[in-house]
Amino acid sequence: MEVHTLNRKSVNQTLARRRIGTYFLGDFAPDGTFIVQYVGRSLTCIRDRLLYHASMTDYPAFQVHLWPSIMETFQMECLYYHHYHNQIHNKRHPDSPRSIPSECKYCKADRLDRRRRIAMDAEAAGVA
Repeated sequence: MEVHTLNRKSVNQTLARRRIGTYFLGDFAPDGTFIVQYVGRSLTCIRDRLLYHASMTDYPAFQVHLWPSIMETFQMECLYYHHYHNQIHNKRHPDSPRSIPSECKYCKADRLDRRRRIAMDAEAAGVA
């Protein structure tokens, strides 16, 4: 995915209005590699959301991922949040969209994995 400079001109040239999707904000490592530092989404107009971030000047670059539906956008934001959780500045898990109450399928998977590990540990310890 292409990395763009986070400024008004670049955002306006890169994105059409009224598109939905997820985005990464970040910086560059000394070798030029893009480092994801923030994961976000817009369910109405990702261009407007990135223009807001550009006005804040906290991050020098962005990547954008467009998705066809609100549900897919939410689930992809959750996936990215879980994947990058050790390195991003986001403090909270993404909220479910108001229009579509949904759970994060990655949190559910974490809970199931945790239950399996607890059960396996209990079995190994001889606890029934």
